[in-house]
Amino acid sequence: MPLDHGATFPVGSRPLMATIGSVGGPILHMLDLAQFLPVGGSLWTDALISETRRHLAGCVNAVEAELRDVLSGTALASAFSAIREGSAWVGLQANPQLIGADLIAQMRIRAAIGLLTRQAGLGADNPVARDGEDISWLHYDADPDVAAQASALSLAELRWATVQGEHAAMAADLPAEQFADIVWTVTALSVAGIGRTGLADPLSVQTLIATAAANIIAAHDEGETPVARASRIARLLRGRPDEGELLGQALAHRRMLLFAAFAGERAGMPAHAVLDALVHAPAQRIAALCHVLGGSASDCRHLLLQIQPVRRDLDDSAIVALTAAFDGWTDADGQVAIASMRGPAELRAKLALIDPASSA
Repeated sequence: MPLDHGATFPVGSRPLMATIGSVGGPILHMLDLAQFLPVGGSLWTDALISETRRHLAGCVNAVEAELRDVLSGTALASAFSAIREGSAWVGLQANPQLIGADLIAQMRIRAAIGLLTRQAGLGADNPVARDGEDISWLHYDADPDVAAQASALSLAELRWATVQGEHAAMAADLPAEQFADIVWTVTALSVAGIGRTGLADPLSVQTLIATAAANIIAAHDEGETPVARASRIARLLRGRPDEGELLGQALAHRRMLLFAAFAGERAGMPAHAVLDALVHAPAQRIAALCHVLGGSASDCRHLLLQIQPVRRDLDDSAIVALTAAFDGWTDADGQVAIASMRGPAELRAKLALIDPASSA
């Protein structure tokens, strides 16, 4: 694995060097050597790395804005106003050690969905495609719950695909653990920022902001996140005659949230595990998933081509090689290859610590 692991922050940046320097000389030396003797290359395209940074900035800005709003009627309002808006994102760039591995992985998944959605043309003028295109008819499904979830999901995809600068806020519609992570990160940066102003008692600052952060986390509804909505649609459509057709349509139009949900439902795994594999897993595992889903070599090639814009390793030669070997695999081969994708996220995380290759 490359030493920078597709880092959002360049290896040679001054803030990162200062941070790593506090950890120890050996780590600093390894990162320095990585610039001259790189081990492989980033798994992700430059477009995905840039988009990941934008998603991270947007979520940080949104959480900071919410924290300011919650504290606007408290004794900290004037002290908070003394530090400029967007200071949390500036502070995070100076302290990248605050970014957890799970959080940056989640941001890459969001960024990948946003990029692929944008390339599919969704949301150019309207979050719903024209009649006869894509899966727009889900918005008019006879099941009102399906229709409601489909509309909400399209709006979420539109938010993720909209191009904005790093100064803009983006709804932090994250899984519960990653949402809590980013809230506490922004909280810590805010405590430090207000502390530097000298306008409030440090203990009072920490107590008030920590209480506000805890309330924000408690109010977060993971069931309203886009992945949860896509999974709910897949469950509602389970067993319907058009279920298989929808899986193909979702892939054809790069509706990756729905594709992951339908694929997960069929293969017996969480939608998030499918999304994680599409962005982070070796290409062979993605091909194995396609095999387990009952796809052909042509379907496998189509899947790999659809995610090519976010995966640097999926050049034409790699795709040709994978599809050429596809028909030689047995169903048992495919099941073994994707075994680590099944089960609760907590179990998958522990298995990855025991055998890193299982999640590589």
